[in-house]
Amino acid sequence: MDKVIDTGTRDLLKGQNMWPKKKTAFLIIHGIGEQNPFETLDAFVRGFYKVLEKNNNGKNIDIKHCIKPRTGDNNVEWVENFISLVKEGRTECSIDFYEYYWAHRMEGEITFQELVDWLIKTSDGAKKFYHENAQIVKEYEGKKDDAFKAGEFKNYWYLKHLGWFLRLLLALPHIVVKVIPIIPYLGSILEFLRPVIKVLFSKVTKTFVEYMGDVAIYTTTDVKSKHYNIRKLILYDSFKQVETLTKDKDIENIIIVGHSLGSVIAYDTINRINYLINSINEETDKEAIIMDLANKIKGFITFGSPLDKTAFFFRERTSKEQYVRRQILSHFHSFKIRDLDLSSYFCLDEFKPPFTVKKLCKAIKNDNYKISLQSVKNTITWLNELLKEPKFYSILREKKPDIGFTKKVIDLVDKTDGYRNDKEFSELEIQEQIYIKRLNRLILEETYPEKAPKILEEIVCNPIKPRLDSNITWINFWDEKDPVSGNLDFYVVDNIPLVMGKKYGIAHNAYWKYEGMYADICKHFLT
Repeated sequence: MDKVIDTGTRDLLKGQNMWPKKKTAFLIIHGIGEQNPFETLDAFVRGFYKVLEKNNNGKNIDIKHCIKPRTGDNNVEWVENFISLVKEGRTECSIDFYEYYWAHRMEGEITFQELVDWLIKTSDGAKKFYHENAQIVKEYEGKKDDAFKAGEFKNYWYLKHLGWFLRLLLALPHIVVKVIPIIPYLGSILEFLRPVIKVLFSKVTKTFVEYMGDVAIYTTTDVKSKHYNIRKLILYDSFKQVETLTKDKDIENIIIVGHSLGSVIAYDTINRINYLINSINEETDKEAIIMDLANKIKGFITFGSPLDKTAFFFRERTSKEQYVRRQILSHFHSFKIRDLDLSSYFCLDEFKPPFTVKKLCKAIKNDNYKISLQSVKNTITWLNELLKEPKFYSILREKKPDIGFTKKVIDLVDKTDGYRNDKEFSELEIQEQIYIKRLNRLILEETYPEKAPKILEEIVCNPIKPRLDSNITWINFWDEKDPVSGNLDFYVVDNIPLVMGKKYGIAHNAYWKYEGMYADICKHFLT
C-alpha cells in the first residue's frame, strides 16, 4: 500500500467546487519506453476521474469518447480522438483530455553501440561542464543530507565514474577473449553457456535501447546527427498539437502535462511558442494564432521530470571561448528558467598568481561595506554571494565617492537604475539579475585592480523575453525514490515532493496511480 503524506493541499479539496469555470483541455505527453497509443491518456483520465468522483458532491460525471475533424498542414484532414469528462449541470464546461503520442518515431532508430558511444560522450561533456562551472556545485549540490533528494543524481562523482564504467563495458568482450586461453576449461564453459548468454544479453540490450535510446535521440542537438531530424519532427508535432487545440474555439484553457522525457518535450514546445511570440510582426496573419497560444495556455504539469538533468547532461556544450555562441543557445531555453548565466561568477581557475581569493576577500572586508552575507568568509562562494547584492554599487559609492569607473560600469549603472535599490536579487527578472552580477563583478575589478581577475566575456543581450512566464502556472511532482526526477532547482516552479511508498526506481511510473497528485492538480487548476 502507498504511504500517503499531506502536502498541504489534499484536505483543501473537501467541500470545494472541483470544476473549471471555463472549458479546459489537458494535453498529456508520455515518457520513454515502449508506449502504446492511448495508454497514458487512459492512466491519466482514470486517476483524474477517481479524485473528481470522490469530490463531486453527488453530481454525476460521465466519461465520453469524442472525435473531432481536424485540418492539418497542406489541408490534410484527419480525425482526433479524445476523452471528455462532463458533469451534471455543467455541460458547457467539460474537461477534455488529449494525448500527444510520439513513441513510434523512435522505433529502431538507434543501436546499442550508438547508445553507449552517446552515453560516454555525454558523461565526458557533463564532467567538463562541472569542472568549468564549479559554482553550480557550490550553489546546488550537497545542500541536503540525502544525496538522491533534489535530483542530486547529477553530482560530479557519478559523472566521473560513468564514463569509465561504459568504456569497460565496451572493452569487456575483448578482455574475455584474452582471458579464455589462460583459465582452464573456461572456453568450454562459455561455449556451453553461449545460447543462454546470447539471450540474456539480447534482452538486456533491447530494454536498455528501448528506454535510454529515446533520451539519446531526442536530446540530440547536433544538426549533423542522423537523429536530429527525429527530434525536430517530434517537437514540430508537439507544437502543432498545441496549436490545433488553440484553434479550437470551444477550448478556453489549455494545460500541458509531461511525464519523464515527455516533460522535456513539453518544455521545449513551450519555449518554441515563447520564441514565436517574441518574433511576431503585428501585420502578419499569424499574429492572432500565436497570441491565442500565449493566452490559452494556463498550466504546465511535470512529474518524474529529468529537466534539471537535461540542463546538465544534454544541452549543447560550448567552450569558454565561445561565449557569444553559448549565450545565443541559452536564450532558446528561457521559459521560467532561473539564472544559469555563470559568466560573471568568480571561479577558482581565474585566481592565478598574483591573484588569490583570500587577498580579494580581505581587501573587501577591510573597506567595511557592512553587507551581511551568509557564506563562509574568504571563499569563492562568499565573493559570488556578494555579486548578487543589488545595492552594492550605492553602498560602495557612499564609501568611495571619488572613485572613477569605466563606461562599461556607467552603462550598467544606467541600465539597472530602475530596480537596483528597490528590489532583492530574487525579485529581479532573469536579465536584471545578469546585469546586477555583471555590474558588481566589474565594480570589484575596477575598485581592486591588483586583486580581482578580469572577466573574459561580454553580455549578449537576450532578445527573447519571458512572455509566457506570468501566464502559465507550473507545478512539478517528484518522489525521492524516483532516480529520474527531482526538485527542479533551475526553474521557477512550484515543486511538490511526494512519498508514494514505492521502492527505488519503481516510483518513476507510480505517479499515474497516485491520487494525491491528481488532488493537487485539481486544487491548482479546477478549484
